[in-house]
Amino acid sequence: MAVLLVVAPHVRGRIRCSTTELPGDGFIVIASVAPYVLCHQSISRAWASHRDTGGMTSKPGSPPIEAEIDAGRALLLPDPNCPRAYILLVNGVQQSYVNLDDPADVRYRYARRMMGAVNFLFPCAAPVRALHIGAGALTMPRYLATTRPGSSQLVVDNDARLIELVKRHLPWEADSGIRVEVGDGREKLAGQPDGAYDIVILDAFVGVDPPHHLASLEFVQEVARILAPSGWYLINLLHSRMLQRIRDQVATVRSVLPSACLVANGKALHDLGTGNVVLLAGRSAPPVEPLARWAARDWFDTRVLAGDTLDRFVAGTQAISDASPPPPPLPEPEVTYSQSFVPARGRPV
Repeated sequence: MAVLLVVAPHVRGRIRCSTTELPGDGFIVIASVAPYVLCHQSISRAWASHRDTGGMTSKPGSPPIEAEIDAGRALLLPDPNCPRAYILLVNGVQQSYVNLDDPADVRYRYARRMMGAVNFLFPCAAPVRALHIGAGALTMPRYLATTRPGSSQLVVDNDARLIELVKRHLPWEADSGIRVEVGDGREKLAGQPDGAYDIVILDAFVGVDPPHHLASLEFVQEVARILAPSGWYLINLLHSRMLQRIRDQVATVRSVLPSACLVANGKALHDLGTGNVVLLAGRSAPPVEPLARWAARDWFDTRVLAGDTLDRFVAGTQAISDASPPPPPLPEPEVTYSQSFVPARGRPV
């Protein structure tokens, strides 16, 4: 069989593919892959230009925005291909991507996995009650507000200056249902009524780990208290060649919310590289089969661990309590755009 691959002129934001038969058993595959290549290269060049030229950018009218925040220094880096889209970096580490013209445009792989899970848990267009601990540039709250209008969302972050920076330069709609409060996530959670939320999302780090007081058994018990009986806990974890820390978190969460699954890059789950690991947990069975089918279509080797496989993954691991000693800090991994960024407009599912 003869196969001829033709790379065609691109159509912005989408891959277009078609086939044409050849005489005999051959066929032509015509694909437009340029949006992926061009967008990735342009963003990488913009970041390299900012880094190497001391903050100068070649994009007229859209310079990077730098500011001191409580956690150090933040940078809002414009996406050269999207006039009102920015990447948030904190101390040089990528945090969030926000497209103000299309808040459902999710680019980071971990965010696509998290929102992909949400899409299998809650019907599109049906409002949800969500609590977010860790704000970034509010990628997740904006996505939920756009895809599920009428949702009621509370976002908590302890970095007041970061919140002010995002509010000033990347504002969210006043009628979006998003409420942002500055404070400690655990303290804010303690003040919430029982069963008040359909989903709690934790996306907060000290280095590569969640803050110890947001990772303990006692904290997960509080999360379970404020979740509705059918509610879900969704956590973004970072694997940095220390897979035992992921196991610790999974064991801790499952001791309270026993029905769980992991969604992550295959290499990270085999301790072969760095990357984000998404943990989904609740009181009823997670949507493992549709998640696995969706993961099988992903270009980026996404895997789903659940059931017996997840049992083996955490075998012998004990839950972490408030009294447990915090783990020693690990250096943050070097993560490039090609490892974490999906350079094409699109929805998680």
